[in-house]
Amino acid sequence: MDWQLAAQRHAAESLSGTVYHRLRGLIQQRAKLGALAADQALGSIALSDPRLFVLTRGDSFIAVHNFSDQRLEVELATIGDGWKLFAINDDVESAASSDSVSLVMPAYGVRWLQRGA
Repeated sequence: MDWQLAAQRHAAESLSGTVYHRLRGLIQQRAKLGALAADQALGSIALSDPRLFVLTRGDSFIAVHNFSDQRLEVELATIGDGWKLFAINDDVESAASSDSVSLVMPAYGVRWLQRGA
């Protein structure tokens, strides 16, 4: 193992550090969410844009994925109401209610939303 390379995960300004920091944040958030437990039903929601994909876990969690190199908007009416956007580390400035009309998805981005949180 290249220990010098592995040590770069702690350097926030490096690509390795950024990836490591964000993955650790996702792992910590996932551990706190009962909706992501293995006993929750897994499903999907079809959207009109094939570049967007929505996974569901139970009735209270969705993950919206943008598989394109462009920013895209998701009309929240297409996925229902009552969703709250999760802030994971510094990925989203602050958690926000989905009372707005649309969710802006960054290129290759993922956003987690939970209902009834």
